[in-house]
Amino acid sequence: MNGPSSSLAAGVQDAVVAAVASCADEAREAWAFTHANPETGFREFQASGMLGDMLARHGFAVQRGVAGMPTAFAARFGAEPAEASVGFMAEYDALPGIGHACGHSLSGVGSVLAGIALSRVLPEGTSVQVFGTPAEEAVIPGAGGKLRCIEAGLFDGLDAIMMCHAAARDVLETTVAARTVLNLEFFGKAAHAGADPHKGINALTAAVQTLNGLNGLYQQLTPGHRINAIMTDGGNVVNVIPEHAALAVQLRAPTRAELDSLIARVLDCARAGALMTGCRFTEEQPSPAVSDLVPNRPLLAAYAANAGRLGIHPVSELQTCISTDAGTVSHHVPCIHPFFAVGGDPGLELHSHAFVEACGREEAFRQLCTAAGVLALTGYEVLASPDLRKRIRDDFLLHARTDTTSNSTRSL
Repeated sequence: MNGPSSSLAAGVQDAVVAAVASCADEAREAWAFTHANPETGFREFQASGMLGDMLARHGFAVQRGVAGMPTAFAARFGAEPAEASVGFMAEYDALPGIGHACGHSLSGVGSVLAGIALSRVLPEGTSVQVFGTPAEEAVIPGAGGKLRCIEAGLFDGLDAIMMCHAAARDVLETTVAARTVLNLEFFGKAAHAGADPHKGINALTAAVQTLNGLNGLYQQLTPGHRINAIMTDGGNVVNVIPEHAALAVQLRAPTRAELDSLIARVLDCARAGALMTGCRFTEEQPSPAVSDLVPNRPLLAAYAANAGRLGIHPVSELQTCISTDAGTVSHHVPCIHPFFAVGGDPGLELHSHAFVEACGREEAFRQLCTAAGVLALTGYEVLASPDLRKRIRDDFLLHARTDTTSNSTRSL
């Protein structure tokens, strides 16, 4: 974590680097255990417990089970009330079946390390908070722990909130799309497939026609829009006309407004499939939609400068179509979500077995420690500089907007 001399207050950079190093052994234990014992959303009892305990050992007041989530926590250190406050978001959920293929075994520990390091250099009259935010992965019903934190008011009053996510490369900012999942169910009528097929109503055919419609629609989508669908039910036995079929459809778009428009077009395809076959269909969003991420330029600039101090030089932008509930956070609180390289192959893909393996290597942990130091230094600058806080706030008010986070369920 050596880097060029810093323009920060004397000794701050050295104190942050020393704080990260002093916590390395217990951080390594939490990372290694979490990586080897992946837990899916809202079941991350061991991971959230270890991280909360670590913060408590370092003087943080830790509240567990916040926002109605047993595996969420809110930890605070410093003045209360505070003249200024920054927050770090910790993720620790894994993907079902594959494990920590998104690197949350690293990023959650990184936010905790950053919070502890910042607490060692905290300016007088300020505070640092670390939030355990479960179920980032959208495959869990009700996913989006950060959305529940917003609704509970946990992020209210923060001057900035941050986290750093594992990736193949060091990235300052990337395109983060709005996202939702639709569960489409089709209801028909069972009948003997050989003797009386004409007396049935084939729900599977309705689902297949919907998929055909989505495939046609996909050709006409503008750049940045995504539709990914799987069939979750297509019938039980081959000699019965299927009376029930179901699809799970994930949608992404550059903004929430574009996402709403895409939802309407997908539902038109489902409606057409149902009309063709005489079926009834229902639509449900099992989790709230998440928004695109609004980059806060002054906060990103501070992070980039501190990354350089510790020897990291992230690329300015990388066009992708990933999504995260941190996007919605950025419309409520000034927020950044940069990425740190886990090391090894720069072509590694998230959500792959190769990425799971990379996130379990010692090199990834070393990179995590550096990223935690960058977050802590950035947090210090926010707390120490009223001018930076004003520029962050002005940029936020110029670009952010409030988004709804409610579920919607309706029968059509």
